Amino acid sequence: MAGCRRIAIAGLAGLIAALCPAAVRSQQAATGPTVNAVPASYVVGPNDVLAMKVFGADELSDGAMRVDADGTIHTPYGTSPVRVGGLTIDKIRAAIAAELTKDQLAVDPKVEVTVVDPESHPITVSGLGVRVPGTVQAIQPMRLVDALNRAGGLADNSGAEIVVIQPGPNGSRVEKHFSAAAVLSGTDASANPWLQGGEEVRVMPGGFAYMSGAVELQGAYALSDTDPLTVRKALTKAHGLAPAAKAKEAELVRHAGTPEQTVMRINLPAIMDGTAPDIALAANDMVYVPVSGSKKASLDALSRTLTVLTMAASTLIVR
Repeated sequence: MAGCRRIAIAGLAGLIAALCPAAVRSQQAATGPTVNAVPASYVVGPNDVLAMKVFGADELSDGAMRVDADGTIHTPYGTSPVRVGGLTIDKIRAAIAAELTKDQLAVDPKVEVTVVDPESHPITVSGLGVRVPGTVQAIQPMRLVDALNRAGGLADNSGAEIVVIQPGPNGSRVEKHFSAAAVLSGTDASANPWLQGGEEVRVMPGGFAYMSGAVELQGAYALSDTDPLTVRKALTKAHGLAPAAKAKEAELVRHAGTPEQTVMRINLPAIMDGTAPDIALAANDMVYVPVSGSKKASLDALSRTLTVLTMAASTLIVR
């Protein structure tokens, strides 16, 4: 009989939900906001939103108390702000109970406190190399790779550099650099540091090397941690030399377009047939092949590298 009553009640509830969904939504809303699950060790800070319930005294309860910049909250009818910044939930319960007692608003109150919206431990993830830039809340310490995964992962880990800027002593900032390959490999814990909140993570896309001058396909070629780009590979990607290329007078411009730019002569035919060692390319390297019959390339011509790089980037090759 009891089973029949339960079935009937369940059926009635389903009928109400079908006929009056607004009433169901209203009832769900009355239960209060969804509470983010935070560990007992969570340390509250500015911008966190807390909910407080005082049992037997609904008028003293508050469902949304935002922690001020100075780390305090204001309870209903309280005469003084309650300092909660830097405290865990257990200590905040005790602090609120003591304040209510001091203000003679309650006698031995039983207080429940929850974190409705944790906002005080932001990790900012930005840069062209991440899929979903934004803010990740560290409700508990997390590894760098976990923060990246929360931001949708890397757009392309080929040669990407990850910069972590952490708060240092006396308001200073400490900057650390990691390669994406090292972070994602998981083999080196030092390349996957713990983040506490307050950090800025910048994901810089992988660098490019450039082929310009008398090659069939000028452009920018992506570097890769797992498949290093060399002069021989880059020339192959550029579909080889153009007619009348002055291959034996080709030049490798290191750090093209920067104050550290250097120029060295390379013998492309010897590199291609294996009689000269191949050369690994780094970010902002450019292989320039002059055209036979033209004036010999000079530093004056190479000083226009930035223009060449702009052209190459506009015809970006992602192979």
